[in-house]
Amino acid sequence: MPLIGRVWISVLSALTKTTLIALTVLNAAFWVRVSSTYWLANIPGLILAIVVAVSFISSNRTVGRTVGTSIIFGLISLAGWAVCVSTQPNERPAGLVAVHTVYVLGVIAVLIADGATRHRPSGPSQRQQRKQAEAAQAATRQTELDYAAKIERQQKWVEHATRPGFMTGYEPAALADVVLVRPPYMYGEPGAGLSGSGFSASAVKRGQEGELNFAKSLAKAGLLYRFATFWSVQTPAADGPGTDPQFPTDIDCVLISGSRVWLLDMKNYTQGDVTWRSDTSTDEVGRQVPVVLAIDNVTGGQVGQERHASQQMMLAQERFQKRLDASGVKSYAIVAAVVMMPRPEGMGIVPPNVTWPGGVQAAALPDVLGWLAAEPHFDPSTSDAVFVTRVLNTLIKDESGLAPQLGKLPKRTPPASSVARASALVPAAEPADGAQAPVTVAATVGKTCRECGEAIGDGQSFCFSCGASA
Repeated sequence: MPLIGRVWISVLSALTKTTLIALTVLNAAFWVRVSSTYWLANIPGLILAIVVAVSFISSNRTVGRTVGTSIIFGLISLAGWAVCVSTQPNERPAGLVAVHTVYVLGVIAVLIADGATRHRPSGPSQRQQRKQAEAAQAATRQTELDYAAKIERQQKWVEHATRPGFMTGYEPAALADVVLVRPPYMYGEPGAGLSGSGFSASAVKRGQEGELNFAKSLAKAGLLYRFATFWSVQTPAADGPGTDPQFPTDIDCVLISGSRVWLLDMKNYTQGDVTWRSDTSTDEVGRQVPVVLAIDNVTGGQVGQERHASQQMMLAQERFQKRLDASGVKSYAIVAAVVMMPRPEGMGIVPPNVTWPGGVQAAALPDVLGWLAAEPHFDPSTSDAVFVTRVLNTLIKDESGLAPQLGKLPKRTPPASSVARASALVPAAEPADGAQAPVTVAATVGKTCRECGEAIGDGQSFCFSCGASA
């Protein structure tokens, strides 16, 4: 029983007992003032009334004892009214009939209140038991249907979708002519942190392609220059500065707008005319784990293998939020999302209910670009922006697959960069056929950083890689 219910019952019980004692004393006080010999006949009645009162006050009364005392009380009440009727008005005190009547009604009220609190059934009622049984049966039925649906999808399994998905304009071929240029607030290299990740060569290549194409998509949509972006950011430590050696995983892109810090994880899965959905699967030790899978919109069968939905983004969101809260950063809200990237076969459907653990939303690339287009520009002049930028810059992975660590000096070998070292994005001349102009490089590299050897564009006052003054 809830605490508030137990407190209410205790209060109600105390009030009923107090009321019963008060009414008994008041009734007895009026009866001792009866001046006729009938008063002696009420001595047994008064004794019985005290017995009734004590019985009601008792905390271990049984149902049988309650019924017995109720019968005795009924006899006392009738005898009292009989005495009142037979006694001459001048022989009984004024108000005796009224007081005796109030006493009887008060005890009846106590009986009702006591029965409602003391003799309440301890277990569920038959109706509740029936509803619980029906709910259990419905849950079992749904479990059976879910299993049957999984078997049916498995029986219709296909390696690739039956037909292509919808074209977004951000497929790899559509991004081939987009040449990335480093804008003023771009840190790290898309895909660079995957080199030392330990993944297979094909997985690294697919992951690097996803990160690079996301950066190109931001550039093509005119969004890359509006925000600060950090690429291949290692998961921060739970407490204090730096990274967590127990979790060398990374966030593909951390993007700072004018109001949010976006933690974005690219998924370069095979697509096509499919609908993605969240589900669960049984792992090798029998545990239920979250997964996502693609369903062919033509056959209804499962496409390819189910993908494990890890808790990485949930962990990253919790830790970044904790770090910002501890540092008093209030300018930004933390938002985590999984970005489904288009493939040569197009893009599948990603419903809003497709999530990773912790409620991290998954969405198709065009939807994410729409979210970002509504965001205000990054303002580098605020103290929170300067602080967050410096913190994130210490978490960027290099080609070794790890972020910088104290006591371990970096190697001075020039990185194999996928991003041209320049300071602006300059569109090419409009093509004759009216097609989308590719993004080209503005050759504005002016000098080299004395600390790390990276190129510094004209007009830059510091090195974007190490932060040294130009």
